[in-house]
Amino acid sequence: MHKNRKKTFILFVLSALSLNLSAQYGPQLDNSGFEQWTNRDELTVSEPTHWHSGGTATGSFSGLLSSQIEQSTHVRPGSSGSKSVRIYPTSVLGITANGNLTNGRMNAGSMSATGSGNYNYTQRAESAFNTPITQLPDSLSVWVCFRSSSTSSRAQVKAVVHGNADYKLIANGTEEPAEMHVATAVLSFTRTSTANGSYNWQRLSIPFNNSGPCTDVRYILMTATTNETPGSGSTNDDLFVDDVLLIYNPTLTMGQLESDHFQVNEWTTIPFTLSGTMSPNNLNADPNVVIAQLSDANGNFDNPTELGRKTTQESSSIMARIPDVTSGEHYRIRVISTNYPMVGGNIQEVSITVPTYTVSVAANPTNGGTVSGGGTYNFGQSCTVTASANTGFTFSHWTENGNYVTSQANYTFTVEGDRNLVANFTANTYTVSVAANPSNAGTVSGGGTFTYGQSCTVTASANTGYTFTNWTENGSVVSSNANYTFTVEGDRNLVANFTANTYTVSVAANPNNGGTVSGGGSYNYGQACTVIATSTDGYTFLNWTENGSVVSNDANYSFTVTGNRSLVANFNEQLPDTYNINVSPNPIIGGIVTGGGTYDADQQCTVTATPNPNYNFINWTEDGEEVSTEASYTFIVAGNRNLVANFQYVVGIEENGSSCHIYPNPTASVVSITTERAAQSISIYDLYGRLLMKHSVDGEQLEIDLSDLSPGAYLLQIDYGDRTTVHRVIKAE
Repeated sequence: MHKNRKKTFILFVLSALSLNLSAQYGPQLDNSGFEQWTNRDELTVSEPTHWHSGGTATGSFSGLLSSQIEQSTHVRPGSSGSKSVRIYPTSVLGITANGNLTNGRMNAGSMSATGSGNYNYTQRAESAFNTPITQLPDSLSVWVCFRSSSTSSRAQVKAVVHGNADYKLIANGTEEPAEMHVATAVLSFTRTSTANGSYNWQRLSIPFNNSGPCTDVRYILMTATTNETPGSGSTNDDLFVDDVLLIYNPTLTMGQLESDHFQVNEWTTIPFTLSGTMSPNNLNADPNVVIAQLSDANGNFDNPTELGRKTTQESSSIMARIPDVTSGEHYRIRVISTNYPMVGGNIQEVSITVPTYTVSVAANPTNGGTVSGGGTYNFGQSCTVTASANTGFTFSHWTENGNYVTSQANYTFTVEGDRNLVANFTANTYTVSVAANPSNAGTVSGGGTFTYGQSCTVTASANTGYTFTNWTENGSVVSSNANYTFTVEGDRNLVANFTANTYTVSVAANPNNGGTVSGGGSYNYGQACTVIATSTDGYTFLNWTENGSVVSNDANYSFTVTGNRSLVANFNEQLPDTYNINVSPNPIIGGIVTGGGTYDADQQCTVTATPNPNYNFINWTEDGEEVSTEASYTFIVAGNRNLVANFQYVVGIEENGSSCHIYPNPTASVVSITTERAAQSISIYDLYGRLLMKHSVDGEQLEIDLSDLSPGAYLLQIDYGDRTTVHRVIKAE
């Protein structure tokens, strides 16, 4: 750090410390605990900041002097610091030069120890060598440890308050200019232990003698030396100094109160002015406490009531609350301090009255319950407010201005002001449960949690095949309305009852002489029903149909009744020596099969399997057994046959690949097709391989109308002559 910046920083820290101490105690000496040390400019001499010795002396013989002070870690008992200053004598040209410490500056102008050219002085032109002061201290307090080889040697501490001059404390015992002298505190003392012995500390309290003649307080000049007589003592002696404090006479005065009339429980501010030195910090005294007190009704402080206290060294104020006392006109208020013990001036007489307050009570909600206990009360009087819940409600808690107070229905308190208490009640909560009977017959809603007095509507909705009957509770009918509304006053368990609808299943034979049918009749919704068709001689059962649509190929047709049914059992007349040859592809989209139909006995039949693109023919099977591996299978008809042509997928179906583009897809009507080259025909198959439409085309831009097809997926086959491609197309609604 730059030397000037370092010096400025140190001075700033010291100034801050000095100002803080000054605020508590009045003007003080800088660095009074010797915690800060400074190397002086280009010299290697180390001195406590704002304290000096021979190392910074002026005068013609200053070059012969050494510092004769050093930093020490031996501190007085109970010190909050970690350093003190050690002062020691030395021999100069055979003369003992006393160890000397000053907050001013030394001057060495004489070879004689008591010569007039040797003195300590205030140098006003240099701030490091003077200490301004604006107030005359009462005394000087300092801790010392003096180790000496002689019991008669006497070290000395001296402080002089003077006016506006470069004041000198001369070695011959004189001072000048004498007309600038204000007051002196001086004390010489014998050793506290032997030379090089133990570190025994003692605290000195030295009063200032205000002898004048000057009354203009400007500066204080202090010096501490290893011997009161210049040139005396032994070079084995040393003096330790720590924690210098200027003591100022303390005063305490109570400020003017805001009023001379108060009510019990009223808050007021009690100001006070405190000056001087309270709880000296170099004595480790207990912190000073200022206490505000109230007398009895006759103004007597024999047993005062404490109104408040504050730990402080400075002027301040105390927030006080008037206690619960009887009314009176002759009470008195005062302040006292503990260290230094004082009774403050300006004790004031006041009157105190006991106020009355109103306690109001209310219920929330108003129908939730009743409240009592409100009224007019004196301050300090006990009050009990009571809350009683009405039917359907439970007491919750008392609140005041929206803030929680207590959950006790009977709330007792000491009245200290107006109260606005609200007893809060909570409506009881009940559960409404709803269920359907039977459970699959319908849906129910509206159940849940409700508060007392709340309206509830439960709703029953019948499923298909059922009709709502009524609501019951514990077996008793409570309503025949599907929407049942009531006021909740307790838990409810409601059941919505439904009745299954009845449907007719009618059966008939076609032709009438083809067979007999049974199983028709009346059935409840959801009931199982089986209708049975039995063919007569010369006929075989074909299927069951309803409104012309096949519903089952099983003679015994079972189903769940969900509505009226009109079923027809269809029978085929069996012609002599005639057989049915049925053919089908597997998978359906694997290829096209032909040759099936009705054949006479011993007639030759050829069935043919043609694979679709990306499929290979595998074999013909019947009832899961292979009968031929030839795509064209020829045999002699000897009975009914169910043949399956099996195909194997080879390459995936091309869909909007590089071969063609189909759009829009899905489509609701017309689909446009762009092919890679001219096509010859376009065919539409369902997913069972059945041809639905075929159009001859010639070109690469094609259109086909799918409006007549039902919504679903279809196969679109494009024939190029030398190859075919199959694509999936979706017919939208």
